[in-house]
Amino acid sequence: MIATVAARNVGDRYRSVLGYGIGLGLMIVWVMAIYPSVQGELGAYVDAMPDAMKSMFRIEDVTSLAGFVQAEIMSFMGPLVFIALAITSGASTIAGEERERILPIVLATGIGRGRLVAAKLAAVAVQLGAVGVCTLIALMIGTMAAGGGITVARLTAGAVQLTALGLLFGALAVAVGAATGRKSVAAGVATGVALGSYLIDALAGMAGWLEPLQVVSPFHWHAPNNPLVAGLSVGWLALLLATTAVLAVVAVVTFDRRDVGV
Repeated sequence: MIATVAARNVGDRYRSVLGYGIGLGLMIVWVMAIYPSVQGELGAYVDAMPDAMKSMFRIEDVTSLAGFVQAEIMSFMGPLVFIALAITSGASTIAGEERERILPIVLATGIGRGRLVAAKLAAVAVQLGAVGVCTLIALMIGTMAAGGGITVARLTAGAVQLTALGLLFGALAVAVGAATGRKSVAAGVATGVALGSYLIDALAGMAGWLEPLQVVSPFHWHAPNNPLVAGLSVGWLALLLATTAVLAVVAVVTFDRRDVGV
């Protein structure tokens, strides 16, 4: 039953997933392909940038391919795509079906509320995983186009950590939707938390009073170091997944206690 419900949700959104995956993939390949032609000018360009901008986009060493991709894709555009997909998908599951009056019909089939939440989270995870695979393929193609320099293991680390970041915010959207039954609230809360956590992480280097808060930002957990250089951050990845698991439990508990007319 869980697999059936999850498959239906994935099938309903496959066009959106393809759009996100292909769009991000093409952007990655393009950015990496132009690297050899701009490599010689990057040092002077970065030196002229304000320190605040360097800190916000984690621009350190753009003279290397890994540093260039970190600055252009991994620090902002990549997370934005994954989080946007995760929130729209997560908010459209339980809360979206309740708004469209589909949820009572689904529950009337006999699937338990806990299983339904699990199916919805599984669907979000599959969608993000598909975009993660597209991202990895694009990173591999881009690396070859740029002349190499990043191992497959480190490219995989980058794709995995982006996927885990998206999954956390997808679980947050599902949890808020399960608790409130309102799609707009689920999307709004998840988007607000994402924006706040990004600003905390991005501005911590410029505002000293924000540094203690940086440790609670999922953006910091997703890539405290450039995964294309340092590889997979196992501890931080575990924190992302553990938080996602907690949000899943919250979703089950709150949804189970709420009256949805069934």
